[in-house]
Amino acid sequence: MSASPFDSGGFDDFAPAPANKPFAGLMSSGVRGPRPHDPGSGQVRDRPPPWVPDGVVSMCSAGCGRNFEMFERRHHCRYCGKIFCAACSSTSRLMPPQWEGLCGFATRDPQRCCDNCAMELGPHQGRWIDQNCNANRSNELADDVATRYLNSPLRFTLGGEIRKAGYSLKNLTDGVNFWERDAQYFYDQLQGARGLLFLTVAKVAFITGIRVGTGLLIARLPDGSWSAPCAVGSMGFTFGAVVGAEVTDVVTAVDDAIIAELADALTTKLSMGAEASVALGPLGRTAGGEAVVATDASSATATSYSQSRGFYGGVTIDGAYLKVRDDVNLKFYGKHVAASDLLRGNEPQPPAARPLYEQVHAFYASSAARQQAAAAEFAAGYSADPYARSSSGGAPPPPPSRPDPFAGSYGAP
Repeated sequence: MSASPFDSGGFDDFAPAPANKPFAGLMSSGVRGPRPHDPGSGQVRDRPPPWVPDGVVSMCSAGCGRNFEMFERRHHCRYCGKIFCAACSSTSRLMPPQWEGLCGFATRDPQRCCDNCAMELGPHQGRWIDQNCNANRSNELADDVATRYLNSPLRFTLGGEIRKAGYSLKNLTDGVNFWERDAQYFYDQLQGARGLLFLTVAKVAFITGIRVGTGLLIARLPDGSWSAPCAVGSMGFTFGAVVGAEVTDVVTAVDDAIIAELADALTTKLSMGAEASVALGPLGRTAGGEAVVATDASSATATSYSQSRGFYGGVTIDGAYLKVRDDVNLKFYGKHVAASDLLRGNEPQPPAARPLYEQVHAFYASSAARQQAAAAEFAAGYSADPYARSSSGGAPPPPPSRPDPFAGSYGAP
């Protein structure tokens, strides 16, 4: 099976943890000093082993009988250093944290290992995940303008996707591309959402074109808090009266039906819809509607109104393939976690996702304050108008309002 362009990459783009944060120093934790490795004793290697050279091995070291040839690649086990076929080295495990700086990879990322080493490392994974995995590391939003307004449509880490989603929400309430008159549209679109889908999508088109983007999904849990984030990706086509190139930060309110479709690992998800978009430099808007259809014949619809940037204009019909990025989730959580477990609250909120939860809370708090200010201004204008008071008996009519049923709990941990 060919690898997806979304299923690759390390976590080297995590923001470094400040020295005063509790996460600092975790990578160097663990027992130090020489200690012999006794397979089966529960002890682990102090140092990474030397790798067996490719040229001296022609057959899988597990004894399965597979010979290495054009269509059977060699794979080194990161723990024992021997060479195996793909079938005998399909498991990923975190390596000992004390190896950090002694090996050619980051110990916070799960590494490929053979079946025997996977069993040997299994009892240590819970402790190493708590100590050293990316989900438990510090992650922060930067204040520089370039990072905030230049979200990349392709990220290969969930830590980067979390920051990207945080910037997208922050830009909805202030900044270069903020417009006070359409702030209410963003709030109306996202209030009471059962889930929030964040995608940064790049489009290049002249009548026909391509679109590609990555992002994440969080779901509303029964207690009112948000689920752990799940990495997603999208790739597809666009067709219509259109020319140019743009990048759009899409924040979509999704319902339970879309969440259930994306959580189902047994179906393929496709989205079909229409968009109208105009972008000139850092300023732009995109409005769209789409239907998400799965191969089990289930479907759901969603609409979005988003900020965009670039040089682009047109009305298009779009189609895209939606995918849960399991490899990116693996590198973030340090273990295989099903999308259904993430979106149903079976996995706790990771500390590295705190910037996203803080921005979600700030967005709804800012929008609620803006609504209250508008209501107060409406009431003050009404009381100053004697004609309006006399025509309604002196009592001002309430301004239109749609309170958020989940108000106050968006930032709940």
